[in-house]
Amino acid sequence: MDQNRLEGLLARFPNLHLLVMGDYFLDNYLVIDPALSETSVETGLEAFQVVATRPAPGVAGTITNNLRAMGVRVTALGVLGDDGAGYELRQGLAATGVETGALVVAPGRMTPTYTKPMRREADGAERELNRLDFKNRTPTPPEVEREVIARLHALAGEVDGIVVSDQVEEAECGVITTAVRAALAALGAAQPDLIIAADSRRRIGLFRNVIVKPNRPEALAASGASTPEAAGAALHARTGAP
Repeated sequence: MDQNRLEGLLARFPNLHLLVMGDYFLDNYLVIDPALSETSVETGLEAFQVVATRPAPGVAGTITNNLRAMGVRVTALGVLGDDGAGYELRQGLAATGVETGALVVAPGRMTPTYTKPMRREADGAERELNRLDFKNRTPTPPEVEREVIARLHALAGEVDGIVVSDQVEEAECGVITTAVRAALAALGAAQPDLIIAADSRRRIGLFRNVIVKPNRPEALAASGASTPEAAGAALHARTGAP
């Protein structure tokens, strides 16, 4: 590809409208200043002093951030809790120009959050400490699945493509459940010209009729093959798509 071809492709990005659906996490960075450390009267343990916070959309939110940086119009479809983390996540997405009206707010579910304490060193550098993960560990309720699928169908005719982010490792506990994967497979079969591309931490081998984008370990694990080339061929034969 020469530079003119590349520039021509990049110039088309602002004319695209993509749906990014799947697991939206809040990345919540807590900056700790050890120079201000206190001792808890109740426990005698060190009480970390947080001097700044940096909430930012993560996982599917990282995809939307990259697409928006290239000028692409983006609509987000995922499931958030009716909580403060969900509010901050929506605010972060909206701040980059992502359309958030399709996000499903589900009372009883928590907004998945990676809380990342960052220790500020004497030279000003930050070092990440043990992460604190907030995730739903019970199956996504059927009524939430149905709402996600309904919104997927409503938006499919309005977008140029769909990017699927399946991050939650616990089976059936995220947005891309068995039922939602089946809906994507049916959509891919019914509308073969609609680009649907899926990324999945654990279940890339379960997608059908959509483009799959595994990394090397994911491809080998999903296919049982011994080389990336064989894994790619096996997944292509299984999904019926690149």
